[in-house]
Amino acid sequence: MKLTTQEITNLVGGKLQCAPDIIITGAAGITEASPSDISFIANPKYTAQLASTQAGAVLVAETMTGLENRPVILVKNPHLAFATVLHAIAAEMPPLIEPGIHPSALVAAAAAIGKDVAIGPYVIIEKGAIIGDNTRILAHTYIGRNARIGAGCLLYPLVTIRENVSLGCNVIIHSGTVIGSDGFGFVPGRDGHLKVPQIGTVEIANDVEIGANAAIDRATTGKTIIGQGTKIDNLVHIAHNVHIGKHCFITAQVGFAGSGTLGNFVSIGGQCGIGGHLTVEDGVSIAARSGVIGDIAAGQMVSGYPARPHKEEMRMQALMHRLPELYTKIKKLLREDDSTAS
Repeated sequence: MKLTTQEITNLVGGKLQCAPDIIITGAAGITEASPSDISFIANPKYTAQLASTQAGAVLVAETMTGLENRPVILVKNPHLAFATVLHAIAAEMPPLIEPGIHPSALVAAAAAIGKDVAIGPYVIIEKGAIIGDNTRILAHTYIGRNARIGAGCLLYPLVTIRENVSLGCNVIIHSGTVIGSDGFGFVPGRDGHLKVPQIGTVEIANDVEIGANAAIDRATTGKTIIGQGTKIDNLVHIAHNVHIGKHCFITAQVGFAGSGTLGNFVSIGGQCGIGGHLTVEDGVSIAARSGVIGDIAAGQMVSGYPARPHKEEMRMQALMHRLPELYTKIKKLLREDDSTAS
């Protein structure tokens, strides 16, 4: 990228408050930026770093004051504006893989490959699979029988897409993730555990992104569903027949038991556990390390184990920290009571 500060201002719809002809060729954090980099400040507590930064320009909120003689571009949302600039930089980077099929790839004759698809070294695509236009499949990835991959998808190395799984368009899946692994279904018996065949599938909608080393199990029957625009972090496990709505945020190390339902725009912090056969309605926020063992109504913020309304949990935590003090007071009262009785 090589843009002037005026061109960047136009790109992000901001208001320029520095020289319009500074050349910006990269982006960096506020403390490590060089004079050819653009940076941003989204949190006002970092405003003091403007005095020492070497950045050629800094994206800041238009509500910030006292920025005279600072190389800033005023915008409504600095984080969003910075992401827009990063998109411009990424668009000029060399492609991860050029269109075409690598000679070492094994593509079944009965597979349907769209236009301008890129298939990397040692990729395996089984018969009946359908790969949409402009999709990129990097090295050592496996696409199972009758799987359907939409247009514009990006599958990083060592992704596994099992048989009959369906991905929408513009889906991104990072390395090590398995889509369509068997659900954990067993019937305990006197002679051992009888495996329940997992004959369902997984359906992933458009614009979903799934991090590294995640596992999304196929349904016992029917579908495990991931809704449009949902973003799933690394090391997440989603069990069989879970239905996740649109535009959810699910961060690292979250685990779902089977047959749960999430609404739209649900946010889940790291290391949460979501019990089976539960319903979490639209707009719920679940704080990190919470244990969800019951249904949650729309719009709530919950935390703790078991998960409860966040304010209630905070009051309980505050009381827990006072337990030593309260215990000492109770012992003193008991001793005084004993002495009075005697």
